[in-house]
Amino acid sequence: MSEKRGSESNNSRSQGWVDNPEDEAAAAKLWQVYVSEAEKYDKGLVESWRSDMEGMLIFAGLFSASLTAFLIESY
Repeated sequence: MSEKRGSESNNSRSQGWVDNPEDEAAAAKLWQVYVSEAEKYDKGLVESWRSDMEGMLIFAGLFSASLTAFLIESY
């Protein structure tokens, strides 16, 4: 009896996860929604990182310019 269960389990795995075309269509719709929401989230996250990086680069440039001025004066 347990051998039959094992073979059924392996057989269902090899056929794929979704057997019903209606379920497959619903899963495709779900993934479309997921991808569109993930793109929105990712775009916001990347824009946030970009603005943070611009601020850090401006700070680093101004800091290096002021440090250079002090180093020149110390020689």
